[in-house]
Amino acid sequence: KATYDIQFGSIERNTHENTSWDEAQFEVCAHKYVDVSDGGFGVTLMNDCKYGHDVQDGVMRLTLLKCATYPNPDSDKGNHKFTYSIYAHENRVYDSEAIALAYDLNNPMRAQKIEENENGVLPDVYSLISCDKKNFIVETIKRAENSETIIVRGYECNNKQTNVALNIGFLIKKAYACNLLEEKENELFIENGKISFKVKPFEIYSILIEM
Repeated sequence: KATYDIQFGSIERNTHENTSWDEAQFEVCAHKYVDVSDGGFGVTLMNDCKYGHDVQDGVMRLTLLKCATYPNPDSDKGNHKFTYSIYAHENRVYDSEAIALAYDLNNPMRAQKIEENENGVLPDVYSLISCDKKNFIVETIKRAENSETIIVRGYECNNKQTNVALNIGFLIKKAYACNLLEEKENELFIENGKISFKVKPFEIYSILIEM
């Protein structure tokens, strides 16, 4: 099987043609990476803007151009710019740095000038929100749709139950687990600016923060 990245998780697909369904699977849609691993070694093929992948007979392929006639009959023309990267790793994909590296490739670090604060001194290290577990990905930080609160949304990426602590880099009053409609469900424990909670395997978890 090969592991393909999808939004908020991953999915496995066969790499053989043992059945008619497998034979008809000429391509698999994925986002940032496709990985083939056994118990001790694996290879990840990452990219920043392509979505068609294929793995057959030990060969990994990435579709670079599409030439469909609808909705854009000229989609294969003009200049196309993309980046791909190959990462060889030990163990399975979930035990490697593949997912973090795929995020880095798609979200490169950018420098931005900021204004000085009240005393003119910046901290040596600062993170708006950081997590103590590698298998919980903070995917979204945004203002709530219908209030002045902050929504933090993440997911568990390694298919295992995990206790998570988020370190918040700004003052907060309360935090609540919420659903995708941003409705409060239950209040979360806060200690020294850290929000603690438990996530299920591959669970999407949303938090509403009051400041």
